[in-house]
Amino acid sequence: MRLVDTSAWIEWLIGSRVGAAVAKELPERGKWLVPTIVQLELAKWLTREAGEDKADQVIAFTETCVVADLDTAIALSAADLCAQHKLATTARSSMRPPLRMVPIF
Repeated sequence: MRLVDTSAWIEWLIGSRVGAAVAKELPERGKWLVPTIVQLELAKWLTREAGEDKADQVIAFTETCVVADLDTAIALSAADLCAQHKLATTARSSMRPPLRMVPIF
């Protein structure tokens, strides 16, 4: 299983250089772990930056992967890992997609 955080999703979706590197590391859908918090962050960002239709398409794609519901134990473990590795937990709001986003299907 591989978990891809929201910022990596965004880089992949907008087709940036970082996104191209991310694309090479993406697993097949059956091994792609998508926490529900990533779905929330993607839906918020995509609705704001690319529109509701694109948000619906991407969230539908995430549902073909392995969706992980976050409970308290997982959330607290994630918080510990974020603190230990100095990781952010929200997507950068200043990113803007190009006129045409990379197709995901």
